[in-house]
Amino acid sequence: MSTDNTGNTDTTQSKKQGAPRWMWIALISSLAINLLVVGIVGGAAWKWRHGGHWGGHGFGGPMAKYIRTLPDERRTEFRKVIREHFKKMRPQWRTVHEARNKVSESLKADPFDQATFEASMDALRSAEFSARKTMTPVLSDLASRLTPEERATFLKHHSRRHKWRRRHYEENMGLEKNDGDATSPPQEP
Repeated sequence: MSTDNTGNTDTTQSKKQGAPRWMWIALISSLAINLLVVGIVGGAAWKWRHGGHWGGHGFGGPMAKYIRTLPDERRTEFRKVIREHFKKMRPQWRTVHEARNKVSESLKADPFDQATFEASMDALRSAEFSARKTMTPVLSDLASRLTPEERATFLKHHSRRHKWRRRHYEENMGLEKNDGDATSPPQEP
């Protein structure tokens, strides 16, 4: 047994063994960052697989949201109709997706070319208009299959959403509230 100047009999027993505290903090932080990156990449892959931010190629909007509220048997009927139409619409929405990618590419370009950006935006607008035109027969077909009660409920559901979106837009844009519809000019006193 050895003794040191302070009277301790064994200096190796008094020292704490293992990794320093800062190393544990760094390890846990690194793990958290890695999990965050995996989540972001996984979420982006999921989003891309299912249409993504730049506009999915699926069916959405107020009618789709309303259809989700219907009983299972009705939803199944509407899904079949949507699938039939979707086959015809897919090429149009792929064109929209490609046009959106070109807009993104034009924004990333260095140096930025305003003419290229404007041309890609025009092409996108044209592709979106063409794709949206393919939705008219789908919505018409779905609406024709709704009962009068379902159509009335849909209108109430859609009207509530429209009012909320308009109020949200006005509040965030600093606009004055307007008693008319969203397209009417402000009322004069």
